[in-house]
Amino acid sequence: DRLPLAVNTRLPEDIAVLTDCAEPVPGASYAWYYLGNLYYDKKQYKRAADCWEKSAEANDSFPTVFRNLSLAYYNHLDRKEKAREVMEKAFCLDPTDSRVFFERDQLLKKFKVPAAERLAEYVKYRETALERDDAFIEYVTLHNLTGHYEKAYELLLSRKLHPWEGGEGRAAAQYIVALTELAKEKMCGKEYAQAKELLEKALVYPENIGEGKIEGSKDNNIYYYLGLA
Repeated sequence: DRLPLAVNTRLPEDIAVLTDCAEPVPGASYAWYYLGNLYYDKKQYKRAADCWEKSAEANDSFPTVFRNLSLAYYNHLDRKEKAREVMEKAFCLDPTDSRVFFERDQLLKKFKVPAAERLAEYVKYRETALERDDAFIEYVTLHNLTGHYEKAYELLLSRKLHPWEGGEGRAAAQYIVALTELAKEKMCGKEYAQAKELLEKALVYPENIGEGKIEGSKDNNIYYYLGLA
């Protein structure tokens, strides 16, 4: 991920100016922070992390610098445990930051934290977590992963979703999972008519999920279960 810079500076002169500001003043936390942003943008990840560490030493109450360090540690410097530690620090400093909540959750996912534990965090910080559509779909996904298919389906129908880069197909996939699993439960109870109804719903996406069916897409699994129903 490219970090958003709080200042629109990218030239070598800007690095020189910020260095001149930061080096004589150990407590110049924001100068070190901005300098780290510039180095990260230029893919000099070790230098970026060094600057952010100095910023954090000077001011340990600024959540963004810990979030930035987490990305650098995990993605580029092979310091995965440290990445988790500083991401937790960032979120503790500002538990209302929905972006940090989601990035923290994705880090927990990489650490293979069980779905039930991650879902509990969404429930605990629900107001913050569900500000973003990407986090909302992860919330739905966690319900499916923990066997709460009815709740996943209800959630998907409750919100108007908007497409975002990298999120193509995610809402539709969870919609299909929820309905297919609910249909399988009905089939286990020999409620074949209800199972067929659920599977037929899975073939048509509701408008609110913001995705249309791709022409030529295959629904082989759904048709397979329709044959059983």
